[in-house]
Amino acid sequence: MKFINNTGKNVKVRVDEEKGCRWQTVHVAEVVDLLPHYGDNLGFAKCEEPKEVNITIAKMPPEPKESVPSVTLEELNEEVTFEKKLNEVKGIGKKTAEDVANVFKNAEALKKAIEDKKDLPFRDDVNKLLKKKFK
Repeated sequence: MKFINNTGKNVKVRVDEEKGCRWQTVHVAEVVDLLPHYGDNLGFAKCEEPKEVNITIAKMPPEPKESVPSVTLEELNEEVTFEKKLNEVKGIGKKTAEDVANVFKNAEALKKAIEDKKDLPFRDDVNKLLKKKFK
């Protein structure tokens, strides 16, 4: 039988299961399934069983799928080679190379940022290595 904890405080209860029993904390306003006499002794209120209601749901038209931006093979290869170039720089690890590749999509974008003297969002030592390699 379903009971709701209306005592105003959290209560630990022993819940019977197929393999034995376990202790469960029932929080305020939480519903728990207990034996009728156990729930009454704890001072929990009985939950009314919901009545069966037949509801028909109208089918919604399918939502239009978002178009996936097409990526050319050249752009994909360019991103891969850019990441490889970053990995070749001594002092830049794999994760840092991935971070740089996520911020700058290709070598040209990184070179433009360096030429415009923008602050690169990486550690100082990584910034020096990038400026040295991609001037």
